[in-house]
Amino acid sequence: MFLSTEDEQSVAAKADYVMDQGAGGTMIWELAGSPSSSPSSTPGTCTAPSWNADTVYPDKGFQVSWKGRTYTNRWWSLNEDPSTSGPDGVWTDNGPC
Repeated sequence: MFLSTEDEQSVAAKADYVMDQGAGGTMIWELAGSPSSSPSSTPGTCTAPSWNADTVYPDKGFQVSWKGRTYTNRWWSLNEDPSTSGPDGVWTDNGPC
């Protein structure tokens, strides 16, 4: 099933453009992965500093906030999104903030 504001012709035209340009691929945005509008994800409710992809978190135990939740790193980290870390990843999810 394909639901979109695109039609078959516009998707085909974009795919042809990507191929003509020799690009390595395309990106698809899935709305199901968009941030929720629940109160726990409202900006300004978290007290830990916001996670930043360009920041090195060198030591275990550093807390950050991201997408309405607080996370603690388990080891050195750079550019590892806490919300996609998983149970064995670098970030431990401490719950909503």
